[in-house]
Amino acid sequence: MESRQATEHLDIVSDILHRAEFGNPPAVQFIVWGIVGVAFNIAGQLVTLGKAGPQAFWVAGVVLALALVVSIWDMSRTQRAAGRLTTIGRLAAVSFWTAAAVMGTITILSEMTKLFPPFAPSVLFAAGMSTVLLTLGFGLRFRPLALGGLALLGSIVIAFLIPSWLGAIIAAGNVAGFIVPGVLFAVTKTDG
Repeated sequence: MESRQATEHLDIVSDILHRAEFGNPPAVQFIVWGIVGVAFNIAGQLVTLGKAGPQAFWVAGVVLALALVVSIWDMSRTQRAAGRLTTIGRLAAVSFWTAAAVMGTITILSEMTKLFPPFAPSVLFAAGMSTVLLTLGFGLRFRPLALGGLALLGSIVIAFLIPSWLGAIIAAGNVAGFIVPGVLFAVTKTDG
């Protein structure tokens, strides 16, 4: 076997091993947390427009509680099915849970102290999650995640230009940033 041919064979094997180790991101996690972002932003938009009372946030809170249950179930299901979490599954879980804990703390403190304006937690959530998506997308060379992070970041920029529709715009960013990549992963997934 010639050196060039051996190198090509090793490159093919390396590519196969790389794909086997990394697997696909957990599709359900992206879809569920996108829905959480949409729920809170739409509730905020409706309250701001006077179309709903503050109780609309209870609906978003129920969506959040369901998302936590579904996320825990999905991660344990994925781990059982694969015998382990894939590298991307672990990175996505750690990244999202860390970001959610930080942003959840900020949101709770914001609600308790009223230090920040009403939509500040939405912007912080979107900024934190776009950072997670961009880091995973560029770091792991997963174009849907990078594009999702850019879409979420773009929604923040557009929301600053049209502040009266901030909630609706960031909700659309959550759809493009989380739900669309999640659906793409669900369609092409191999491991959960």
